Amino acid sequence: MTDIYEPSKIDVTIGSAAGTSGVVDLSGKSLLAFIVPATFAGTTFTYLAGTLKDNQGAGTLPIGNYYPVYDPSGNQLTTTIGTGRVITDVPELAPLRYIQIVSSATQTANRTVTVLYK
Repeated sequence: MTDIYEPSKIDVTIGSAAGTSGVVDLSGKSLLAFIVPATFAGTTFTYLAGTLKDNQGAGTLPIGNYYPVYDPSGNQLTTTIGTGRVITDVPELAPLRYIQIVSSATQTANRTVTVLYK
């Protein structure tokens, strides 16, 4: 039996020689945390957000314009991370549906960041 309080997860990849993840669809989800792998390169995350979808069929990822996310003070939203850690909720992401995670460093191999949610 699964614990009713156990969060669900979405794995998102930042590819080798890349710094930006694929799209994470947060529709109907409460973001709880990110799990950063021990092999991750970089010390911060910033974020891109988008709201556009194309006319592809159901179940396809959105395409369109993605923009840097800023906090209410006008600063680009930046989360300090460490490798092999869980990074707790980033409340500024709550109103967003589609996000991408941007690493401060290019990855040397494919890296998976796990997004925990309820």
